[in-house]
Amino acid sequence: MNICKIMLLGDMGVGKTSLAQQLKFGKISGEYLSTVGFEVLTYEIEDGPGGQPFQFLIWDTDGSFGSTIFETVYLKGAQAAFFVGDVTRPSTLNTLQVLSQQFETTLPGRYSALVLNKIDLLATPGDIALPEGLQLSGRTQFLTSAKTGDGVQDAFLEAAETVVRRGLV
Repeated sequence: MNICKIMLLGDMGVGKTSLAQQLKFGKISGEYLSTVGFEVLTYEIEDGPGGQPFQFLIWDTDGSFGSTIFETVYLKGAQAAFFVGDVTRPSTLNTLQVLSQQFETTLPGRYSALVLNKIDLLATPGDIALPEGLQLSGRTQFLTSAKTGDGVQDAFLEAAETVVRRGLV
């Protein structure tokens, strides 16, 4: 079985916990509880990339860490990261630029992608203004709604396929 440690990084309230819950349980909790430190969930794909079983160790991190997360041992052994932002809060998208640059410096060559969450709250789905640095980064982007489940499984399946293809697991 291929096992991948994937970090969910981003500001508080962007939906990191809800993304993990939607993937694992097919629904989210109706109440907001801030993650303290981190929480680890597992998610298995029976018929993963190459027909092999695949397991994610999803590290749902406390959004108050900001860039200090890179000074902790939490990232040790991570093969991938999702930088999660709330499309209705532009300041959270600015944070993604800092986090993605530091992740690339700390763990070069690992898979990472932008997860632009809460698209269900946009009047027009294409109305997302990314900071210029993120637009030019070439990083894979997923539009998701942890609430409805839109795009969540696709993001994780793409991550699984990419880490296997790159030989990171």
